[in-house]
Amino acid sequence: MSEPNAPELSVLMAAYNAERYVAETLRSVLSQTYEDFELVIVDDGSTDGTSEILEAFATSDPRVRVITGPNAGVPQAANVGLAACRGEFVARIDADDIAKPRRFEVQLQYMKDHDLVACGTWHDFIDEHGRLLKMLETPVDDATIQDKALRGHGSICNPTSMFRRQALVDLGGYSEDMPVAEDLDCWLRLGEVGKLGNVPECLGQYRLHSSSISEVRCASQREHARIACERAWERRGIQGTFEAAGLWRPGEDRDSRHHFAMEYGWWAFKSKQYQTSAAYGWRAVKLKPWHPGGYKMILASFTKGGAKNAPTDDSLPAGQGVPA
Repeated sequence: MSEPNAPELSVLMAAYNAERYVAETLRSVLSQTYEDFELVIVDDGSTDGTSEILEAFATSDPRVRVITGPNAGVPQAANVGLAACRGEFVARIDADDIAKPRRFEVQLQYMKDHDLVACGTWHDFIDEHGRLLKMLETPVDDATIQDKALRGHGSICNPTSMFRRQALVDLGGYSEDMPVAEDLDCWLRLGEVGKLGNVPECLGQYRLHSSSISEVRCASQREHARIACERAWERRGIQGTFEAAGLWRPGEDRDSRHHFAMEYGWWAFKSKQYQTSAAYGWRAVKLKPWHPGGYKMILASFTKGGAKNAPTDDSLPAGQGVPA
């Protein structure tokens, strides 16, 4: 149960060197239609301007509490924050992602109506400039979510997640020996004590960018996802199959970056974001000027959307700002 006079909802964020995006993220949280929450932020030893931005928001809004410590890692920082949360429910948000205005209102009611221990939401993929790539409709029923999670697939998106605080506390919090994929491990463990779900409404935006943990440590993330699944198989007494060995974010090599430029571009094209798809076509052309794929994407974008003003490089500004 939550403490007397505690808000019903705690919002938990861990931040490390997130100065480029964190102000936009915080504004999205603090402008929610549901207002009975506290925002607990763990500054995990940032060395850029993140700390100053966080303190500015804490000064301007009494719902914000900042905990500062040395860099310890994602699960360690999350556990520090979890221990400070007072609400019956905890919503996660990463320092580079966006919560749409009705997320907490809709998600909290959905958890209560469906008696869930944890749930995510449908969400957009956006890029480093905030451009829409596509909207992802994750499965909504417990059986499918659990089946996909047991195969290594991320069927609940961590920065759109919400869970019952005491349930995770009773399980010992986040597994600190999982430096990445701690979220998949968390959903697998929570799925053993309650039902999982996803709100069938797009309530968040997940940002794909080159400095995110999922991109910088993608191979390690996949390996630790396998470990999380193997532990779950053993706990549940089942034989499982790990399906998520392939990398889902670009590596440093030209082939990988070209592949994902094409994939993101076609996502944007199918989302009718033709200027964005043309921009990714240009990116693909610069990576492999001899490959026809980028040229075809540019032509399709121009033909379909008249994307004559599409940017030809990736130097679009990304504002950070602090509250006035």
